[in-house]
Amino acid sequence: MIGWFFIQAAWHATAAQAGGLKDTLSRIAAGPFGRGLLMLIAAVLVLYGVYCGVLAVYCRIHIAAGAHARRTLA
Repeated sequence: MIGWFFIQAAWHATAAQAGGLKDTLSRIAAGPFGRGLLMLIAAVLVLYGVYCGVLAVYCRIHIAAGAHARRTLA
């Protein structure tokens, strides 16, 4: 849904006509499953942050002698 507002902003002369993040979240919240959907979006963002943190801690990049690099989890 947020992506749709970005597409609208690209087509319209001003981004104010398309609406911002606040407008998008307000529209989602006003829907029939709005609160649950916002909670799902928040949970997915938190899980993605945890995933990125784990990847940053445990991922090691091995640079080979050639041009190819291999990424592994330690």
